[in-house]
Amino acid sequence: MTRIVRALLLSLLAALALAVAGCGGSEAGGSGAVGTQGLAGAELLPADTVVYAAIDSDLDSDQWQQVDELLQKFPGRERLISEVRTALSSEGVSYDDDIEPALGEALYFALLDIPGQGASEEDAPFVFLHKPKDADRFEALLRKADEDDEVKFRTIDDGWYVVAENEAAIDDALVAEGGETLADDERFTAAMDELADDAVMKLYVNGAPVSAAIRDYGKDAGVDLSSFGYDRFDSLSLAMSAETDGMRLAGNVRGDLSGEARGEPFTSKFLPEIPSGALAVLSARGEQQVAEGLRQLRKNELMQGAVEQFERQLGVSIEDLAPLFENEIAFYVRPGSPIPELTLVLESDDEAGDLRTVDRLVAGVSKLADGGPVRQSEVDGVTVKSATFGAFALHYAGFDGRIVVTSGRNAIRDLRSDEDKLSDDPTYNDAAEAADLPDETAGLLYLNFEDGIPLLLDFAQAADTDVPTEVSENLRPLRSFLAFGGAEGESIDFTAFLAIE
Repeated sequence: MTRIVRALLLSLLAALALAVAGCGGSEAGGSGAVGTQGLAGAELLPADTVVYAAIDSDLDSDQWQQVDELLQKFPGRERLISEVRTALSSEGVSYDDDIEPALGEALYFALLDIPGQGASEEDAPFVFLHKPKDADRFEALLRKADEDDEVKFRTIDDGWYVVAENEAAIDDALVAEGGETLADDERFTAAMDELADDAVMKLYVNGAPVSAAIRDYGKDAGVDLSSFGYDRFDSLSLAMSAETDGMRLAGNVRGDLSGEARGEPFTSKFLPEIPSGALAVLSARGEQQVAEGLRQLRKNELMQGAVEQFERQLGVSIEDLAPLFENEIAFYVRPGSPIPELTLVLESDDEAGDLRTVDRLVAGVSKLADGGPVRQSEVDGVTVKSATFGAFALHYAGFDGRIVVTSGRNAIRDLRSDEDKLSDDPTYNDAAEAADLPDETAGLLYLNFEDGIPLLLDFAQAADTDVPTEVSENLRPLRSFLAFGGAEGESIDFTAFLAIE
């Protein structure tokens, strides 16, 4: 879709920017059609719909009120409002005169088939469904946004409109009398029941056609994706919602997922050891998943030549590297000078063997990069090997069932010390509390924006890079980002939370 799609999407941006800016939205608020009032659009679509999305367009809803409260923390809010008005004007559409009077409670979007899987890439069957509060105004909006008459629409029962680029897509979107609808489909209802009631947006992906497409892609790319299990999922669903202290994206994947694809929750050994003040943390348990991914590179026809060259130049095979990533993995970044400290921690079942692999890898990298000789020293009772590459140094060691590779010489000492840890860090604790972080996860990603953004701005200034004041000021309200997930029952649940000051 072309112009009409841009106009409809701009309408939603307008709702975001203008909901409580004197152009709609009341102080009282309401639950919104995407939330507790249900997902009515699913009752009109066929059960085999590939992608379904519901977006709240009720400007009186609690969710839009909360979104605007978050936006008010950013100095660029007023400019956003102005730019949205300008963008709408360029489409010949006015928010006040054309959009606000026409929009109903929710806008629904559906993809009926996957391009290349029964639909041409040029003519993928997209449709929009909407029940406007004023049918005449809505039709006027469609005509104004589509002066070339490229978009078709049809009215159906109870004031609903189906909008598409051609009549065939509209025909495909309408369920035959007595036919099963998406709302009747057990996969859809089970997936959506996992989501919170209130949300700005909800999304559903039908796993059957997508799994088939994934298998075809893997076959074409020469990769056996079945070993990961990602080609056997039944559904994916997610919801984006606004909360008092930030935005949450939560969802789940359901299906015949086992082993590596499930990501069984675990209690990390490494998180309690990471020093306080980390700017970024990645925690995961590799099991066989990462190792298998490395091995699949060798089998990939497109990557095979590059892998063989890598092995020849560095003197380390993929099979040698794979065991390093079979257990728990942690990577974190801390402030450092002149560059941040980067540290990788790997759980090892064979310290001596894994250290020999790292020895060969570092020797190969040093040879290629004209690095200095590897030197040996003792730090906090641990034998540490170090190699220099110009102004950059790499240190590594094995101890207590761990292999540690870091750019900071003090990282190993700090990792082993009893000084403040990540669990003592107030920014991390606030992020964990806001995101409802459980004790066990299949992995997490944490970003400390509160401390990290000022450092990035300082680096930019030191590099004589001009960062506009409006950019830096609009980054400051960002406090942290935390994403995590894990298997529960028949689904893999995941959450991402952006904390806003």
